[in-house]
Amino acid sequence: MAICWGKRHSEKKEGMSVYTLTRIRVEPALAGRALRLAVRLGHRLERQRGFLSLQFYRAEGDAGAYLAVSEWDSAGSRERVCREPAVERLLSQAESICRMEPHAGVVPQFHVHFPRRACSVAIGRLARAHSDAVDAMRAADKEAALKAMALPGSVGVFGGQVGDDPRLAFCRMEFDSEESLRRYRGGSALTQWREAGETTLEWASWWRREARLEYWRVDASRETSDSEPQAALAGNLCLEIETAPAEGAATLRFHGRMDADATGRFLKVRDALISGGCHRLTLDVSDLGYIASSALQALLETARQLKESGGHLTLIDNEGRFNRIVRMLQLERSLAVRGGMRPSS
Repeated sequence: MAICWGKRHSEKKEGMSVYTLTRIRVEPALAGRALRLAVRLGHRLERQRGFLSLQFYRAEGDAGAYLAVSEWDSAGSRERVCREPAVERLLSQAESICRMEPHAGVVPQFHVHFPRRACSVAIGRLARAHSDAVDAMRAADKEAALKAMALPGSVGVFGGQVGDDPRLAFCRMEFDSEESLRRYRGGSALTQWREAGETTLEWASWWRREARLEYWRVDASRETSDSEPQAALAGNLCLEIETAPAEGAATLRFHGRMDADATGRFLKVRDALISGGCHRLTLDVSDLGYIASSALQALLETARQLKESGGHLTLIDNEGRFNRIVRMLQLERSLAVRGGMRPSS
């Protein structure tokens, strides 16, 4: 699992990935030829030292528009590989039949990914903020990413500034299946993200990743294998998130079962919230039907982490079940649990 939340370019650490984005226009008559070139290029890059990944996205509502998003271990590696004769020849052929804008670097503003699944699906948004709404756009994007992370089936989120224009941003939400993506598309998290863009964005375009055009370095270590499809699942848990950035506060409401895998999802959301400035965290566990011992340990760790940084954790248990567990395990001194009114529907 990797987490990068709110990193600025000046804070870039040695060993962090370098990302580039290229916009591509393909005429319908040349689509087949362009596809074959993309496949050949991807297979060639998979064996190059320094290359990490290449993904293609097709615009929704515009079959001839694509985005190519690549990941490298350094800018030097990208320059070296693109000068390799076979790669340079394929790129030249692609430029002869496609209209390709010069690639732009992407500076990550946030990046969280769970252990990779053999198959995943993703949607992305390329958008440009109004000149006076850059901070508002970034805040809305981070909020959308947090809400996407909390959903069952989420396997990663990514967002960053494109090129030297702070107003231009690319965000991606990735899921483990078409069904998970369908639920996200039909849910409130995406609706709220779109609504936030109505006042902050000059324009926005939406993209769907082409699963058949996705390449990873073949000898790179994989966090999961096809024989371990459950590694990235997070149990039957859903989190509702409410944040108040100006107050450094956030509320998480848990629904379902909090097993060991779901605990991992909670920890990733928690880390993103805390690194984003949250020091007052409220967890409503009233609707949890089950909580594993690893989840109890995670809550203890969260309480301790917030206390050490001058913040605090509040647990709400309207049903009293969690309170009984705390007493049984003699954790009263570490975790204070209180009842509370459920939010009105």
